[in-house]
Amino acid sequence: MGMGMKMKKLRLWGIKVKINPFLIPILAASVLWGYYQELLITFLLVLIHEMAHCKIAQYYHIPIQEIELFPFGGVVKTVEDLGAEPYKEILIALGGPISNFILLAAGYFLMEITPLEGSLMNTFLFTNILMGGFNLLPILPLDGGRVLRGLISHYWGIKRATLIAIIIGKGLTIVLFFSGVILTMESLENLYLLLLAVFLYGCLHQERKMVFFLYFKDALRKKSKLQEKGIMNSRYLTVIESIELNKVFQEFCSGRYHFVSVISKEGKFIGTLTETEIFEALGRYGNHLTIGGLIGITKNKEESS
Repeated sequence: MGMGMKMKKLRLWGIKVKINPFLIPILAASVLWGYYQELLITFLLVLIHEMAHCKIAQYYHIPIQEIELFPFGGVVKTVEDLGAEPYKEILIALGGPISNFILLAAGYFLMEITPLEGSLMNTFLFTNILMGGFNLLPILPLDGGRVLRGLISHYWGIKRATLIAIIIGKGLTIVLFFSGVILTMESLENLYLLLLAVFLYGCLHQERKMVFFLYFKDALRKKSKLQEKGIMNSRYLTVIESIELNKVFQEFCSGRYHFVSVISKEGKFIGTLTETEIFEALGRYGNHLTIGGLIGITKNKEESS
């Protein structure tokens, strides 16, 4: 985590579980203050929440790299990024909160048929409400943020969806931070809200760095899927020849293969390019080549051959 501290690792059902070392002082403090039982319940619920994500991912044959548990919760790391496939990202993200709400319903049911009551049961119920509800906030990398990105990327593409989700998330973390300032002035017990806001803001900054990686990975996935299945829904765009390749590429959305009709400023048809041609040209000629320039290169190659 950037501080020279190694993470403790174990395995559960064949999945690596990485325990952040910052959990150790929290565990120690909980034992000293007599809250270790409550912390163990919370720790178990976080683990169940993350395992729910894992099981849905495994259902879709997505390899799991590891689960990382840290002071504010946990995260499932997959071998392939889920942002490139919106509907899978949405379903996997919803798995965690749904597991909390199922446990919450089970807890209330047990209280109705058994004499199970007391502070530990209250901790169990409250933690499930808090964990399930909090994770549905539309802030990346929380589950709600991933659901939001998945919904937007279906229509506008992974890059624009991630950027929109980051803007919304940053706005909400700023609100959370100032709410934490006000509540911490009333009681130091609310200091965790400030720390949580700072932590989430840092995560959003990291998500911002991953935008272009997700963008190109989505294009590679679509190309591979088209070659594998031989069929894919398409989308047509009309672009003026002076527009640069990177701006055209930003208009591509997930789940659609794109054909781009290029016209002159006078509205005359010049030619058609496929998504694959534009993607490969970006790597070969860079972002600033115009779509008309690529048409010229393509035509020259056809004439020379």
